[in-house]
Amino acid sequence: MCSVYVMAMVAMDISSLILLKLTFLVKSPKNSFYLIFIENIEMAYKAARHLDNEHIGELIRQGFSKTNRQLLNSYVDVQFSGTTVVAVTIIGTHLWCANVGDSRAILGKCRNNYWTAFPLSDDHKPNKPEERERILKYGGRVEQLKNLMGEPVGPHRIWLKNQDAPGLAMSRSFGDTGAGRVGKIAEAGIKSYVIV
Repeated sequence: MCSVYVMAMVAMDISSLILLKLTFLVKSPKNSFYLIFIENIEMAYKAARHLDNEHIGELIRQGFSKTNRQLLNSYVDVQFSGTTVVAVTIIGTHLWCANVGDSRAILGKCRNNYWTAFPLSDDHKPNKPEERERILKYGGRVEQLKNLMGEPVGPHRIWLKNQDAPGLAMSRSFGDTGAGRVGKIAEAGIKSYVIV
């Protein structure tokens, strides 16, 4: 029971750090960008409204990258722990969805009193071809866990080449530096949509 409590505290610490340290680049009058830290959602929205739409995806990607670096430099031990992230930003009629790992965002659409779910993000799983290729390139393995009978069970995971560790079931996350040695990355996948 104590380990569950400790894991919950670490997850809360990571979530708090991410929320407090999201960053945005704001366009200056001379077409250059400068970095600001956003610690207030209302301020973040006001700052983003002044950005050119084509730059928002890159700015979100940079914010995710900086947040991961700050997590790696924090007091949290992320050798075998980390977090997935999903964020949705709506400005006017444009929606951006950014994710790292297998946290999902969906949009519910109602037409004629019938609801449908529309996926906004894609899971970053190790068995997807582009993810697997990167992991193998860095010397990792992508396999399912084996039960006592030697049969594969559960999702595909990232493993060190000659060791059954770390066993991460996603190919992207913040933290998880043990899997980072074999191709796990923290790069955000970003999709944009026009909403009406």
